Amino acid sequence: MLKLLIFVLLISCHSNQHDPILHSFFTFKDVKASLPSTDGEVITRPMNSWVRVFENEDSCFYYKTPFRKELGEIRITNKSSKCSYDSEIELRVEKVKGLTYKISHTNKDDLRLTLEFNDFKEEYKLINTQLKHTSKLLDNGLPRSFISSIYIDKKYPQQRNLKDKDLCHGVNSNCQNVVGYRCEKCPAGFYEVVDFNCSQGGSKYCGSDNCGKKNEPACPRGYKILGSKLKSLCFDGSPAGLCGPGLRTFCNEDNILICI
Repeated sequence: MLKLLIFVLLISCHSNQHDPILHSFFTFKDVKASLPSTDGEVITRPMNSWVRVFENEDSCFYYKTPFRKELGEIRITNKSSKCSYDSEIELRVEKVKGLTYKISHTNKDDLRLTLEFNDFKEEYKLINTQLKHTSKLLDNGLPRSFISSIYIDKKYPQQRNLKDKDLCHGVNSNCQNVVGYRCEKCPAGFYEVVDFNCSQGGSKYCGSDNCGKKNEPACPRGYKILGSKLKSLCFDGSPAGLCGPGLRTFCNEDNILICI
Protein backbone atom coordinates (compact mmCIF):
# COMPACT_ATOMS: atom_id res chain seq x y z
CA MET A 1 0.00 0.00 0.00
CA LEU A 2 2.83 2.39 0.91
CA LYS A 3 4.63 1.66 -2.39
CA LEU A 4 1.43 2.40 -4.34
CA LEU A 5 0.95 5.70 -2.49
CA ILE A 6 4.53 6.77 -3.24
CA PHE A 7 4.08 5.82 -6.91
CA VAL A 8 0.88 7.90 -7.18
CA LEU A 9 2.54 10.88 -5.52
CA LEU A 10 5.50 10.67 -7.91
CA ILE A 11 3.20 10.64 -10.94
CA SER A 12 1.22 13.58 -9.55
CA CYS A 13 4.36 15.63 -8.91
CA HIS A 14 5.77 14.85 -12.36
CA SER A 15 2.56 15.74 -14.23
CA ASN A 16 2.20 19.06 -12.42
CA GLN A 17 5.85 20.13 -12.52
CA HIS A 18 5.07 23.00 -14.91
CA ASP A 19 2.01 24.23 -12.99
CA PRO A 20 3.79 26.70 -10.63
CA ILE A 21 5.23 28.63 -13.57
CA LEU A 22 1.90 28.65 -15.40
CA HIS A 23 0.14 29.72 -12.19
CA SER A 24 2.59 32.58 -11.76
CA PHE A 25 2.22 33.64 -15.40
CA PHE A 26 -1.59 33.88 -15.32
CA THR A 27 -2.51 34.86 -11.77
CA PHE A 28 -0.03 37.54 -10.69
CA LYS A 29 0.17 39.81 -13.74
CA ASP A 30 -2.06 41.53 -16.25
CA VAL A 31 -2.46 39.10 -19.17
CA LYS A 32 -3.00 39.97 -22.82
CA ALA A 33 -4.06 37.51 -25.52
CA SER A 34 -2.94 37.44 -29.14
CA LEU A 35 -5.96 35.52 -30.41
CA PRO A 36 -9.57 35.12 -29.27
CA SER A 37 -10.64 32.40 -26.87
CA THR A 38 -10.63 29.05 -28.67
CA ASP A 39 -13.67 27.83 -26.70
CA GLY A 40 -12.52 24.25 -26.88
CA GLU A 41 -11.11 24.36 -30.40
CA VAL A 42 -7.53 23.16 -30.59
CA ILE A 43 -5.03 25.65 -32.04
CA THR A 44 -3.68 24.01 -35.20
CA ARG A 45 -2.97 26.81 -37.67
CA PRO A 46 -0.86 28.13 -39.13
CA MET A 47 1.02 24.83 -39.15
CA ASN A 48 4.64 24.61 -38.06
CA SER A 49 4.58 28.16 -36.66
CA TRP A 50 5.37 29.79 -33.35
CA VAL A 51 2.14 31.47 -32.21
CA ARG A 52 2.29 33.99 -29.42
CA VAL A 53 -0.84 33.14 -27.44
CA PHE A 54 -0.41 35.30 -24.31
CA GLU A 55 1.91 37.84 -22.80
CA ASN A 56 2.27 39.78 -19.58
CA GLU A 57 4.71 42.52 -18.62
CA ASP A 58 7.53 40.05 -17.92
CA SER A 59 6.97 36.94 -20.03
CA CYS A 60 5.53 35.62 -23.29
CA PHE A 61 3.60 32.38 -23.85
CA TYR A 62 4.29 30.69 -27.21
CA TYR A 63 2.86 27.60 -28.85
CA LYS A 64 4.55 25.84 -31.76
CA THR A 65 1.74 24.28 -33.78
CA PRO A 66 2.12 20.61 -34.79
CA PHE A 67 3.18 19.66 -38.31
CA ARG A 68 2.86 16.16 -39.72
CA LYS A 69 4.44 13.76 -37.21
CA GLU A 70 6.00 16.56 -35.16
CA LEU A 71 3.97 17.40 -32.05
CA GLY A 72 3.57 20.89 -30.62
CA GLU A 73 5.61 22.70 -27.99
CA ILE A 74 4.79 25.29 -25.35
CA ARG A 75 7.34 27.88 -24.30
CA ILE A 76 7.21 30.67 -21.78
CA THR A 77 10.10 33.02 -22.47
CA ASN A 78 11.54 36.04 -20.74
CA LYS A 79 10.23 39.21 -22.32
CA SER A 80 13.20 41.52 -21.66
CA SER A 81 12.60 44.32 -24.20
CA LYS A 82 10.18 42.42 -26.47
CA CYS A 83 8.60 39.02 -27.03
CA SER A 84 10.59 36.35 -28.81
CA TYR A 85 10.13 32.59 -28.85
CA ASP A 86 13.90 32.06 -28.72
CA SER A 87 14.56 34.32 -25.71
CA GLU A 88 15.56 32.89 -22.35
CA ILE A 89 13.18 29.97 -21.72
CA GLU A 90 11.36 29.91 -18.38
CA LEU A 91 9.21 26.88 -19.21
CA ARG A 92 9.26 24.32 -22.02
CA VAL A 93 6.63 21.61 -22.52
CA GLU A 94 7.33 19.31 -25.46
CA LYS A 95 5.18 16.72 -27.27
CA VAL A 96 2.00 18.76 -26.91
CA LYS A 97 -0.81 17.09 -28.85
CA GLY A 98 -3.08 20.13 -28.77
CA LEU A 99 -3.61 23.41 -26.91
CA THR A 100 -6.89 25.11 -26.12
CA TYR A 101 -8.08 27.80 -23.75
CA LYS A 102 -11.40 29.24 -22.71
CA ILE A 103 -12.38 32.50 -21.01
CA SER A 104 -15.31 32.64 -18.60
CA HIS A 105 -16.65 35.14 -16.09
CA THR A 106 -19.49 35.32 -13.58
CA ASN A 107 -19.20 39.06 -13.13
CA LYS A 108 -16.94 41.87 -14.30
CA ASP A 109 -14.50 41.29 -11.43
CA ASP A 110 -14.18 37.53 -11.88
CA LEU A 111 -12.40 36.68 -15.14
CA ARG A 112 -11.15 33.12 -15.43
CA LEU A 113 -9.01 31.31 -17.99
CA THR A 114 -9.07 27.54 -18.45
CA LEU A 115 -5.95 26.14 -20.10
CA GLU A 116 -5.84 22.58 -21.43
CA PHE A 117 -3.21 20.47 -23.19
CA ASN A 118 -2.48 16.74 -23.15
CA ASP A 119 -3.64 15.50 -19.73
CA PHE A 120 -3.21 18.93 -18.11
CA LYS A 121 -6.23 21.14 -17.35
CA GLU A 122 -6.26 24.09 -14.99
CA GLU A 123 -8.38 27.17 -14.34
CA TYR A 124 -6.72 30.47 -13.40
CA LYS A 125 -8.34 33.56 -11.92
CA LEU A 126 -6.94 36.58 -13.74
CA ILE A 127 -6.26 39.86 -11.97
CA ASN A 128 -7.35 41.87 -15.02
CA THR A 129 -11.08 42.41 -15.57
CA GLN A 130 -10.91 42.06 -19.34
CA LEU A 131 -8.66 40.13 -21.68
CA LYS A 132 -7.07 42.62 -24.05
CA HIS A 133 -5.98 41.48 -27.47
CA THR A 134 -2.65 42.47 -28.93
CA SER A 135 -2.47 43.21 -32.64
CA LYS A 136 0.36 40.74 -33.25
CA LEU A 137 -0.52 37.07 -33.59
CA LEU A 138 2.43 35.34 -35.21
CA ASP A 139 6.15 35.63 -34.76
CA ASN A 140 6.66 33.00 -37.41
CA GLY A 141 4.11 33.22 -40.19
CA LEU A 142 6.19 30.93 -42.36
CA PRO A 143 7.23 27.34 -42.19
CA ARG A 144 10.92 27.01 -41.46
CA SER A 145 13.32 27.35 -44.35
CA PHE A 146 14.35 24.03 -45.82
CA ILE A 147 17.89 25.07 -44.91
CA SER A 148 17.58 26.73 -41.51
CA SER A 149 14.99 27.99 -39.05
CA ILE A 150 13.49 31.39 -39.75
CA TYR A 151 12.21 33.72 -37.07
CA ILE A 152 9.85 36.48 -38.16
CA ASP A 153 9.42 39.27 -35.65
CA LYS A 154 7.37 42.44 -35.87
CA LYS A 155 10.39 44.09 -37.46
CA TYR A 156 12.72 41.86 -39.40
CA PRO A 157 16.36 42.56 -38.50
CA GLN A 158 17.70 45.21 -40.85
CA GLN A 159 20.92 44.41 -42.68
CA ARG A 160 22.84 46.33 -45.31
CA ASN A 161 23.31 43.15 -47.33
CA LEU A 162 21.93 39.65 -47.00
CA LYS A 163 23.81 36.36 -47.16
CA ASP A 164 23.24 33.25 -49.22
CA LYS A 165 20.29 31.20 -47.92
CA ASP A 166 18.76 34.24 -46.17
CA LEU A 167 15.04 34.80 -46.67
CA CYS A 168 14.49 37.88 -48.83
CA HIS A 169 10.73 37.66 -49.39
CA GLY A 170 8.32 35.62 -47.27
CA VAL A 171 4.64 34.83 -47.71
CA ASN A 172 2.29 32.83 -45.50
CA SER A 173 -0.79 30.70 -46.21
CA ASN A 174 -2.96 33.83 -46.37
CA CYS A 175 -0.62 35.33 -49.00
CA GLN A 176 0.48 38.07 -46.62
CA ASN A 177 4.01 39.37 -47.02
CA VAL A 178 5.40 38.48 -43.60
CA VAL A 179 8.83 39.49 -44.86
CA GLY A 180 8.71 42.38 -47.29
CA TYR A 181 10.56 42.10 -50.58
CA ARG A 182 14.26 42.84 -50.10
CA CYS A 183 15.87 40.50 -52.62
CA GLU A 184 17.78 43.44 -54.09
CA LYS A 185 20.09 43.01 -51.10
CA CYS A 186 21.12 39.47 -52.10
CA PRO A 187 24.81 39.45 -53.11
CA ALA A 188 24.55 36.70 -55.76
CA GLY A 189 20.96 36.51 -56.95
CA PHE A 190 17.96 34.75 -55.43
CA TYR A 191 15.49 31.97 -56.12
CA GLU A 192 11.82 31.26 -55.46
CA VAL A 193 10.42 28.13 -53.81
CA VAL A 194 7.00 26.52 -54.09
CA ASP A 195 5.12 26.77 -50.80
CA PHE A 196 1.85 28.74 -50.86
CA ASN A 197 -0.55 29.54 -53.69
CA CYS A 198 -0.06 33.30 -53.99
CA SER A 199 -0.21 35.73 -56.90
CA GLN A 200 3.10 37.27 -55.77
CA GLY A 201 4.71 33.84 -55.94
CA GLY A 202 6.27 31.76 -53.19
CA SER A 203 8.90 32.68 -50.64
CA LYS A 204 12.33 33.70 -51.94
CA TYR A 205 15.87 33.09 -50.72
CA CYS A 206 19.27 34.53 -51.54
CA GLY A 207 21.66 32.30 -53.46
CA SER A 208 22.15 30.39 -56.67
CA ASP A 209 19.11 28.81 -58.26
CA ASN A 210 19.57 25.03 -58.38
CA CYS A 211 15.88 24.26 -58.80
CA GLY A 212 14.86 20.96 -60.31
CA LYS A 213 17.93 19.07 -59.11
CA LYS A 214 17.86 16.22 -56.59
CA ASN A 215 17.16 17.38 -53.00
CA GLU A 216 16.82 20.97 -54.21
CA PRO A 217 13.64 23.10 -54.47
CA ALA A 218 11.37 22.34 -57.40
CA CYS A 219 11.22 24.95 -60.18
CA PRO A 220 7.98 26.96 -59.78
CA ARG A 221 5.40 26.88 -62.55
CA GLY A 222 3.33 29.92 -63.51
CA TYR A 223 0.68 30.90 -60.98
CA LYS A 224 -2.14 31.30 -63.53
CA ILE A 225 -1.32 28.10 -65.43
CA LEU A 226 -2.11 25.97 -62.38
CA GLY A 227 -5.61 27.36 -61.83
CA SER A 228 -5.61 25.85 -58.34
CA LYS A 229 -7.61 27.20 -55.40
CA LEU A 230 -5.59 25.28 -52.80
CA LYS A 231 -3.90 27.48 -50.22
CA SER A 232 -0.79 25.33 -50.18
CA LEU A 233 0.87 24.00 -53.31
CA CYS A 234 3.20 21.80 -51.32
CA PHE A 235 2.14 18.17 -51.40
CA ASP A 236 3.73 14.99 -52.69
CA GLY A 237 3.45 14.83 -56.48
CA SER A 238 2.36 18.48 -56.73
CA PRO A 239 2.27 19.78 -60.33
CA ALA A 240 3.21 23.26 -59.06
CA GLY A 241 6.91 22.46 -59.38
CA LEU A 242 9.08 20.95 -62.10
CA CYS A 243 11.94 18.49 -61.54
CA GLY A 244 14.69 17.04 -63.69
CA PRO A 245 14.43 13.67 -65.48
CA GLY A 246 13.74 10.75 -63.16
CA LEU A 247 12.81 13.00 -60.22
CA ARG A 248 9.44 13.83 -58.67
CA THR A 249 8.09 16.54 -56.40
CA PHE A 250 7.94 15.96 -52.68
CA CYS A 251 6.76 18.24 -49.87
CA ASN A 252 9.40 18.15 -47.17
CA GLU A 253 8.76 18.60 -43.45
CA ASP A 254 9.26 22.35 -43.76
CA ASN A 255 6.46 22.76 -46.34
CA ILE A 256 8.85 23.39 -49.24
CA LEU A 257 8.37 21.51 -52.50
CA ILE A 258 11.62 19.75 -53.42
CA CYS A 259 12.77 17.19 -55.97
CA ILE A 260 13.67 13.64 -55.00
